[in-house]
Amino acid sequence: MTAPLPCILWHTEGTAISGLFSWMHRLKQTLPAAGVRLELASMEIQPFRFTQVADIDAFYDHRIRTGLELVAFLKKNRHAVHLINHAFDYVTLAHQLSAPLLAQSRLVGICHTDQDYYYQNLQLVDSHLRGIIAVSPLCALKLGRQLPHRAGTMPILPDWDMPIPPPRIHSPSAKAPLRLLFNGRLLHLQKRVLDLPPLLELLAQRGVPAELTIAGDGPDLPKLQSALHAQTAIPVRFTGALPPWEMEALLESHDLFLQLSEFEGASVSLMEAMLHGLAPVVTAIDSGTELLIDEVNALLAPVGNLEAMADRIESLHHQRARIPRLAQAAYETAATHLRELNYPQRFASYMKPFTT
Repeated sequence: MTAPLPCILWHTEGTAISGLFSWMHRLKQTLPAAGVRLELASMEIQPFRFTQVADIDAFYDHRIRTGLELVAFLKKNRHAVHLINHAFDYVTLAHQLSAPLLAQSRLVGICHTDQDYYYQNLQLVDSHLRGIIAVSPLCALKLGRQLPHRAGTMPILPDWDMPIPPPRIHSPSAKAPLRLLFNGRLLHLQKRVLDLPPLLELLAQRGVPAELTIAGDGPDLPKLQSALHAQTAIPVRFTGALPPWEMEALLESHDLFLQLSEFEGASVSLMEAMLHGLAPVVTAIDSGTELLIDEVNALLAPVGNLEAMADRIESLHHQRARIPRLAQAAYETAATHLRELNYPQRFASYMKPFTT
């Protein structure tokens, strides 16, 4: 019997950052069937920045709180493949503490987002990496330009290791408010959460009945709450950050999924929404919307153009029969792509050469 491939995924935010946490949570469940033994390492020399949604000790196999613990961890797990999940500072620290030990370690970087943060940090630690995974074609293209020796070697593996539920498409009542859901980190950089208050004002001015649920946590929560307090026409509910096992019920009680992002990689929250019967109303960004076709399985609007976003939502209010059609098409798109992706097997195939 073949021994499982040992892999350890490094993460710096514990059980926070909903998309990445959902991805890691599912990997632990699915990869054993593909012959991979995945362990999770919580890198905690620096403090967490976001609210934790689950018990760290129950979820992680390793907790690294000091430089000495990092060295001991690498010595003990020198035969594993280490996946660097935006823990780039820890690679630099390991090099400072023991360059020979790091040189023996099998590190694979992950580019999660179309963002300079990832491109610049992957360039900085590139000499220590055996490989790089990109979550989207655009991420792979940009990295290939900045790291020509990596061009054509990076697999495109979006963070979409998730089960395909039966279709649960529902038609909203003609008279009930449209149930809008925003799920993600509450920060304006990338997610543009401070566009939500003026968007709701526009919907109220147009007489669009709606209610908004905001699931998540982040540094711009106080600003967002303050701005939303000024408008009372559209009810807003904050759930706080939720663990992935509580998201299904929330998703299935909404009609539209809102995403106002300026950039993404391969949005986990978007894919989850598509699989659970929500019609996406999202910004037309360069990475993460490759599967979406305007007016077919989603409605798209330019980044920052809130009038256009309000137009799209208002059009669905007046033509509510379009919502289940968009939702059904979104579900079929997501389900088909996930079947073709076959994430666990692709992951295992890419990791295997690094363990020999």
